[in-house]
Amino acid sequence: MATVSRRRGKWVADYRDGIGRRHWETYETRRAAEDALAQHVTALRNGRYVPPNNKRTVREAFESWWSLGVEGDDNRGGMPLRLATRAIYRLTWRVHVEPVWAARKLSTIRTEEVAQWRQHMLSGGVGPRTVHNSLLMLSFLCKHARRFNWMPANPCGEVRKPKFRVKVRAFTAAEVATLTCHADDATRVMIQTAAHTGLRIGELAGLEWSCVDLEKGEIHVEKQFTHEAWANLKTVNSRRRVPIARELLKELTLHHARIPGLLVFPGPCGAPLRYHNWHTRVW
Repeated sequence: MATVSRRRGKWVADYRDGIGRRHWETYETRRAAEDALAQHVTALRNGRYVPPNNKRTVREAFESWWSLGVEGDDNRGGMPLRLATRAIYRLTWRVHVEPVWAARKLSTIRTEEVAQWRQHMLSGGVGPRTVHNSLLMLSFLCKHARRFNWMPANPCGEVRKPKFRVKVRAFTAAEVATLTCHADDATRVMIQTAAHTGLRIGELAGLEWSCVDLEKGEIHVEKQFTHEAWANLKTVNSRRRVPIARELLKELTLHHARIPGLLVFPGPCGAPLRYHNWHTRVW
């Protein structure tokens, strides 16, 4: 039974939640107590009730979501997420979401605050795509929290995601020739391999000599190393055999004599090539 009564000069909203626990909330006016009680009753009826003293934070939502939906299989795909995907999520959380939101109680987040955070990132020079991913992660966490009744609604639902367009332009043959003229031997072969075969940077970084058949002139693309993690290829069709052009075959044969280890294009110490370091120091 839900009632409003006057006690010790205050107005008290008295009600029980969905598991029968009794709550008393004190207000200065009868109207405020009645409005609050009506909201609680409606929320209980619609299954959207959250106790007003819920102290769960965004960090707790992240830890729960990571355990269940990232490392576990409680997600749309029904399986743990790929290591490369986890690396992207972990970076987004650590750099953009955690510093601002980790300590906040879920029940106190408001839509306007999220919209202001969005604008602050854009005004500070953060790229639209990164802002989009950051908003998406916070929304994931709020949806996860809402699912378990840790918060009454997802405050990110009405925040507009920034628009962005990815433009890709292939290098011309002349540009590839110019690049190879200025590159060291290992980088030159890597650029030629990318140009001839269409392998992505993660596939080149994860390419092993065991997957390069110099006799048949084929490359077997089976896995990749991206975001500092080994990962299977995203789709079945990504696992493929790529023919090696005669010109490239000669270069790879010479390259194999110079780099006889496990990886075709290793980093400076023989470990897998890390894209960020390579992009900054070489490219």
